[in-house]
Amino acid sequence: MQGDNGNNSRDVFSWDKLCSLLDDKLKDVTRKTDLNELRTEIDVLKKENLTLKNDVKKLTSRLDYIDRSMRLSNVVVTGLSSRNNNVAKTEFENLCADVLKVSNKIMSTRLLAGGKTFCFTLESRQQASDVLAAKNKLKGRRVYINKDYTNEEQNKRYKLRKLRRSIAACNRSVKVRLGEFCIFVENKKYTCDGNEIIANSNQDAVFLRSLTAEHENPFEIGVRVNQPDMEAMNTPSMQ
Repeated sequence: MQGDNGNNSRDVFSWDKLCSLLDDKLKDVTRKTDLNELRTEIDVLKKENLTLKNDVKKLTSRLDYIDRSMRLSNVVVTGLSSRNNNVAKTEFENLCADVLKVSNKIMSTRLLAGGKTFCFTLESRQQASDVLAAKNKLKGRRVYINKDYTNEEQNKRYKLRKLRRSIAACNRSVKVRLGEFCIFVENKKYTCDGNEIIANSNQDAVFLRSLTAEHENPFEIGVRVNQPDMEAMNTPSMQ
């Protein structure tokens, strides 16, 4: 009987152990299922986040486009004698009629931060374009007329002017010509993207670095990546 009792004890122990092992296996399966579900949820969130980022990027781009479009009817004028909106408006109207020889209708006048510059909104883009086309007639006067640039555009122009001054300070013999959003150095074209000056080739980047090496705060100079090159980088090779 003892032997039978011993066997029964072992059978009970083995059954309990087997049940315990099965429970552990089921727990493992549950954990893996939960993990897979969690991974699936994370993948969905990643895709939603990417979609949201793309939507925000498109919206930002659209708002920037609208902002630039609205500014096309504006001109920014520095150097007028008055700081009063009405007086400045009359002064600008007389300047347009007597010096620039263009006719326009001013829809609104706004004194910009700093108190020295006015932004005039004209009736149409064409009127603003006519004023800008005639601004060379102001030569010799201390009045300056420019487009109404966005903050990003102003920053680009500031960086490029700073680059021109830096080159001129150390290399007066180098030919430098400033464009609206670019600069030509010895007929090599450079643009600006954020805080970085962009060259069209590695050779052009090396050339510009050599001209600005002595500057107190060296410029960040990068190289433009052409779209075909980007596509080639992202296309798997057929081997």
